[in-house]
Amino acid sequence: MTALRATRSTDQTIFHPILPTGVSLGQVKELLHKSMRQLGLTHSLHNTLLTMIEATAAAAWHDPSQDVVCYRQQQDLARTLGKSDRALRNDETTLARAGVIVLRTGNDGRRSGRLLPDGTRLGISFAPLIGLIPRLVELQARQQDESNRFVSLRLQASAARRDLRRAIDRLINIAPDHPITSDAVDFYANLPRRYLDYRTAEALAEHVEAVDEITDKALDLLQLLDDTSGAVESAVPAITINTNPNISVSCNGSSVLEMPARKRAEPISIEVPYGAEKGLEQQDAADLAGCKTYDLDWLPPTLLYAMASSEMRFYVEGLTDRGPSTMREFVKAAIMRVPELGISTAAWEAAADAMGNDRAALCVLVIDANRNHPTHPIKSPGGVLRAMSQRHAAGSLNLSHSLIGLAKRTRLQ
Repeated sequence: MTALRATRSTDQTIFHPILPTGVSLGQVKELLHKSMRQLGLTHSLHNTLLTMIEATAAAAWHDPSQDVVCYRQQQDLARTLGKSDRALRNDETTLARAGVIVLRTGNDGRRSGRLLPDGTRLGISFAPLIGLIPRLVELQARQQDESNRFVSLRLQASAARRDLRRAIDRLINIAPDHPITSDAVDFYANLPRRYLDYRTAEALAEHVEAVDEITDKALDLLQLLDDTSGAVESAVPAITINTNPNISVSCNGSSVLEMPARKRAEPISIEVPYGAEKGLEQQDAADLAGCKTYDLDWLPPTLLYAMASSEMRFYVEGLTDRGPSTMREFVKAAIMRVPELGISTAAWEAAADAMGNDRAALCVLVIDANRNHPTHPIKSPGGVLRAMSQRHAAGSLNLSHSLIGLAKRTRLQ
């Protein structure tokens, strides 16, 4: 809330509002730009307001002994804005009615900055605006959350469509006459090409749920056919791993999958035997040389969950009440982190198109967890993801090595 501080005049205590702690005048200007519609400001009124603010003393916004007031004469402001005196008077009246400023003038209409008995000064006071700041900050936070949610849902829909398309490609080859194959093909053919058709986050969430439902059916059928034929395919293809069964994950004696949400939020102890990473690194080198590819048995959901940031764990827990269990849940959690990490939609889509959803999600997991790396913290998540995509295209991305390093660090924490 807006802080009020007291100053002492000769005969009374005077309170002047100041900006909340941590809010700068530059942030106020940014808030006003983003809140124009909510405040009912046109671009012209917004420009007038900013010009008035720039005529104040910047230090006064944080100094409880000063009343934040614009003293510039109307004629001077009008000339600066390229408006007539009458047009500026109309702007001031409109801004006052909007509850952004208070006009204090003398009997002669002048605003000289003269100190009044109540401790205020003649001029254009921004006390009402300062009182609005906490509400504007909260409003912008809600709007940013909603924007992030919309972006996340759009990326989730794209990821589900990507999974569905690849499942259909396989089903057409191995089970073209199956009813699920036919339903999946028809569903995919009728998907809208643009997400602009979904005007609200709720409508987009319903679309994601529908795509997920048919995708789950297609993937379940593929799993059934794979199990029947004995050709089990990796959940995350083309990443090197160690198939050594000695690698284990302990969670203080109980499985993460069995933990309630409250327990899963607590620190988890990971046990990865010494020497295992060396073997993994050797297999990485073999894979990069085109010799051999392994699946990801060494990365069970419990280990991925333990390596993830607390923010990503929160999203995983929100997706399921049974704990982390499938790679698709980690893909969704990673997508939810994408806008919060400042990664652009284009950067994620490029990574997912090039590597697949699973590998792209593992890249985000590594990037997110390494924002607080003890020696090389990641400062630009979007730039790092693009660099990883480029390395993948060049055949030089050693994602397993990054995951191994993260597993080591997680174990030592």
